[in-house]
Amino acid sequence: MTYNTQEKSYVYFETNNWGELSYYHGSVDGDTWTWNDQFTINGKQMNGRFTLKRVSDDVANFSFEMAMGDQPYALVMTGKQTRQK
Repeated sequence: MTYNTQEKSYVYFETNNWGELSYYHGSVDGDTWTWNDQFTINGKQMNGRFTLKRVSDDVANFSFEMAMGDQPYALVMTGKQTRQK
């Protein structure tokens, strides 16, 4: 993860052993991070949005949404992460 000063956004890049790449652009507003990506699946344009909201120093809630082309986003996953002490 890094910060792109020209685009004024955070950048998150990830890859896996299946050859998949993710290149998300992110922003932060208070305690909420929002990450957006565009990618292609089976020749179709897809949009992904990952949102992470800090609840406390040890807890955050997250969601992941996807949309095909210009269609509205659909919720794919929600969760909660808790830091173990």
